[in-house]
Amino acid sequence: MRVISKRKGVITIEITDVEMMIINNSLNELLHNNDIIKNEGEFHSRIGSSVDEARVLLHQLNPSGGIS
Repeated sequence: MRVISKRKGVITIEITDVEMMIINNSLNELLHNNDIIKNEGEFHSRIGSSVDEARVLLHQLNPSGGIS
């Protein structure tokens, strides 16, 4: 991974296919784990986002394979 630029609220990065797969698979595993997602507060304190925000990110990373 290489950070291209940082400015307020936006970070531009360059990642390899493998790094993209790791991020995609990690989000996918989290969002398919009912023990984690059933408690929104617990999810937020562990991950730092809401379940919905994580779902949106997964879909943006992999529009054809993200969960709904």
